[in-house]
Amino acid sequence: MATTISTRRMSLRTMLLTLVLGAAAVAGFTGSANAATVTLNSGVIRLGTYDSTNNPPVNGSWVRLYQDGTSTFYSNRSSLTRDPTYTQLVNGTAGILLGRAQVSEGFSGPDSLSDDILNPQQFDSVRFGVFTTSGPTLLVDDTTNQIVGGNFSTWTVGYGGTDYPTGASGSALRGTVDPTGGAITLRWTADITNGPFAPFTSEWEIKGTYTP
Repeated sequence: MATTISTRRMSLRTMLLTLVLGAAAVAGFTGSANAATVTLNSGVIRLGTYDSTNNPPVNGSWVRLYQDGTSTFYSNRSSLTRDPTYTQLVNGTAGILLGRAQVSEGFSGPDSLSDDILNPQQFDSVRFGVFTTSGPTLLVDDTTNQIVGGNFSTWTVGYGGTDYPTGASGSALRGTVDPTGGAITLRWTADITNGPFAPFTSEWEIKGTYTP
């Protein structure tokens, strides 16, 4: 078992050092050879293809809203999933760029035009997009490949002409990164504190591939 863990540690660092540091020194890597964690602050996360024939969380990325203090989930009348309490997330024109802000592109009527991170999807017949005002980062345990922190605090949803901060940071970010092929799963929850969705908490799950 110790040998397996050691190999996985080297695989994660080798992926970063070879693909990132080899191209530009310290471009996407923070830490030392003996560090317990790796900070991912460059590269891109691209969401995998969403399969609408299966219910999440089996396939694809999604967001849900649930009412604080209850088990009541909001039902999206425009969801493409079998369970309308899940709303599918589809990769945008660029994906999630770590370490780089991807600013709002505004609205056309109530619909968000921000399509850099996510392809705007309908939520109760209105399209929402996501943007960031500072570059997100992730902190990965180099032994277990578990996501143990980072900063997605400026992750913001544009919907109906209003911006909803729904990001998280630190220990609220959880998931895994596969050092072999870059497969990534990222989860967090965030309270919605403004607008008509203020009584709800957003629950996010991102599944895709990380490329340094």
